[in-house]
Amino acid sequence: MSTNQNTEDDLAPSTAPSTSHLPHSFESLLIDDASGYNIDAERTTDDYSFDAQDESLARWQASLGIVPSASGQATGPKVTVLELQIHSPSLSKPIIIDVQKEQNANETKRFNLKQGIEYHMSITFKVNHSVVSGLRYIQDAHHTGLREKTGYTIGSYGPQAHPYTKHFDTNKTPPPGLLYSGAYHVTSYVKDEDNEVYAEWRWIYELRKDW
Repeated sequence: MSTNQNTEDDLAPSTAPSTSHLPHSFESLLIDDASGYNIDAERTTDDYSFDAQDESLARWQASLGIVPSASGQATGPKVTVLELQIHSPSLSKPIIIDVQKEQNANETKRFNLKQGIEYHMSITFKVNHSVVSGLRYIQDAHHTGLREKTGYTIGSYGPQAHPYTKHFDTNKTPPPGLLYSGAYHVTSYVKDEDNEVYAEWRWIYELRKDW
């Protein structure tokens, strides 16, 4: 008794399918060169521009963080980090670090922080063009034999005309004691899930028993 066994050669057509039976108008629609198509090409918001009156598409754009009316620049960095703020009930107003100024300054910003107070941080930034995913804020602090590296999730955002402000929910309390007092030299940076760094700056805080 014989059995039928199909091999790869049996399943592959011996010649390319003929298009001679197609009308001429259909033949003109066949794609014979896809060399210019790049599936990995980066997409900008211009690639997703639809009829602004289409409500369902507008909702879909909004879910991606795409704002049709945004007037973001089409070139340059996707993200511009503007400020880092330190908030505390013990402060009359937040401590503000101007990131754009610090990146170009000859002197590093320095301020005092009281031991034992509770504080949290926030960051203000602008997305100029394209959708950015997995933004994170990371800081690396050094103090005479001690090192503390912490990271906070910012999230994924689309471009818009106005800046975003992200508050980090984690409250921090500087440790008391002589061992922890003194100057902390901090390097901060913001990067996305592809490890593209959009800002890096340095600052110093002096941990003291009193202001």
